[in-house]
Amino acid sequence: MLDPVSTSLLVYLARQGGTRSYVPMDLRAISKALGVPQKNLEEKLEILKEEDYISLKSALNRGDKYGQISVSFKGKGELVSLMLDIQRSLDLLPKYLVLRGVIFSGTGEGKYYMSLEGYRSQFRRKLMFDPYPGTLNIKLLPQHVAKSILLEKLQGINIEGFTLNSSSFGPVKCFRALIKGEVEGAVLKVKKTKHPVDVLEVISPYYLREKLGLEDGLIVTIKVFI
Repeated sequence: MLDPVSTSLLVYLARQGGTRSYVPMDLRAISKALGVPQKNLEEKLEILKEEDYISLKSALNRGDKYGQISVSFKGKGELVSLMLDIQRSLDLLPKYLVLRGVIFSGTGEGKYYMSLEGYRSQFRRKLMFDPYPGTLNIKLLPQHVAKSILLEKLQGINIEGFTLNSSSFGPVKCFRALIKGEVEGAVLKVKKTKHPVDVLEVISPYYLREKLGLEDGLIVTIKVFI
């Protein structure tokens, strides 16, 4: 969890458009707006950069400008988490998130993992459906990545890891979902995965490509219940 000054910095950057593109930062303006000395701001910005909450286009500049700065995917996830914490405290927490992305073909590993009874038995018991042996891979549109990162911080439905033939298979967190607003399924958040942060894996009792006429390159909408 970030300290109050770092959180305020992310919020300030978001207000300046830093979640959409790189923006120039005036340390004196930020210092005045947040009531924090410039030296402290520079220290916080360096920490946020090192921990991948922001990215810089130029090196540290101790003049009026601090260079070009944008909020990273991780930083956006932190902002969305903050927003949901506030909504939760006010009893305004949404029931679902809407994610959109482009369908693409994976390496086929999903089919292998979905064939393991150690996972399948738990999916049947906890999700109340027997998943098709494979996953639908979706590369999220940039503006939807932060919401996917947020799922990692929510409780979800836990699928326990297990050991098979001396090999360990890690835990998986999942969320019930509707694909294209009509077909049931679940979004997977795998603790240890080779996929980058902008890739979403979806399972369903159906072969989704055939059921919904999906193919690589098409944009699909997923409603994820939280």
